[in-house]
Amino acid sequence: MDILKKSRGKSVAIKIDDDIRAQIKAFKDRLIEMSEYDELRDIDIKTIQFIINELDEYDRNILIAFYAVADQSPSKLGRMLGVSPNNIIYQLKKIQTYVRNRIDNDSNNSGVSN
Repeated sequence: MDILKKSRGKSVAIKIDDDIRAQIKAFKDRLIEMSEYDELRDIDIKTIQFIINELDEYDRNILIAFYAVADQSPSKLGRMLGVSPNNIIYQLKKIQTYVRNRIDNDSNNSGVSN
């Protein structure tokens, strides 16, 4: 079992067992594979690459686990990671805003269209 906490700032430690870790890895591998598809929009590819390459491990694990392991349920994910659903909701909002802002900023600076 891994216990993750952000290196700075306020964050609640999350516990990731081997089963959750394996599911996160499988979904992450699938995202990497998808990012190579020609059929995806540039913005989608850029978002996947940002999530894989630029998010820290803590945020990436919460985001991927929310979609891949917890069926998009903050309550279920909170139970799995040993934190309250409110912590999950708060962290997801921060992550999603951060990713959206970075992708929008990068897209506006590089001329990538949605």
